[in-house]
Amino acid sequence: MIEIQDEELDAILSIYPDKLFELSDKPKRFKLIVNSDESSEDNIDEVSVELMLTLPPEYPEVVPQIELETDNGLTVDESENLIESLNEIARENVGEVVIFTLISSCKDILTETSDRHRRDAEELAAMKEKEAEEALNRKLIGIPVTVESFMAWKRKFDEQRSLLDNINSMNISDSKQSHRLTGKQLFERDRSLDCSDEIFFAEAGDDVDIDETLFEEEEEDDLELN
Repeated sequence: MIEIQDEELDAILSIYPDKLFELSDKPKRFKLIVNSDESSEDNIDEVSVELMLTLPPEYPEVVPQIELETDNGLTVDESENLIESLNEIARENVGEVVIFTLISSCKDILTETSDRHRRDAEELAAMKEKEAEEALNRKLIGIPVTVESFMAWKRKFDEQRSLLDNINSMNISDSKQSHRLTGKQLFERDRSLDCSDEIFFAEAGDDVDIDETLFEEEEEDDLELN
């Protein structure tokens, strides 16, 4: 078993000479830096892990121990799912050397995760841009008027106008009543009314004709009442 393990590690070291670090020989324990494929020129979306593998003496007849020493760009759930996926692959390949398969699968999963992160970021940016554009359009153009919104506005407007008309009508009525003077108020306001008849007769002179029969009728009425 040890010979098989040595041969497999030599092959892995030749493929990843700058990323494989042996930590111990008994049991064989090493870590390997695994990156997602470069998805952009500035590698902003790249995620990576330090994959740590421990080979029991019975390997490859048993599964290796799989751990993540560090992870960059992964959530806790994504890290846990990655370990579970690699353990599942190891269990499916018991009896066969599986280190290269685990490394390749890890890289594929990291690349898928990186691509998902990039798509999510692009969708979020597009959504924010759309919301900003819609907010600007509402500010410049206003909210579109529909039949329902117009009728609701008209009902409210008519109610407010009717209420205002009633208030104005009441104010006008009160104003008229407040300006209507009684006879006593008229007399107190203009004392000339007290001698208005005398002034009238004086100005008319002898041209005033008085119907004395009117006074006679009043005297007769007074006698009948007595």
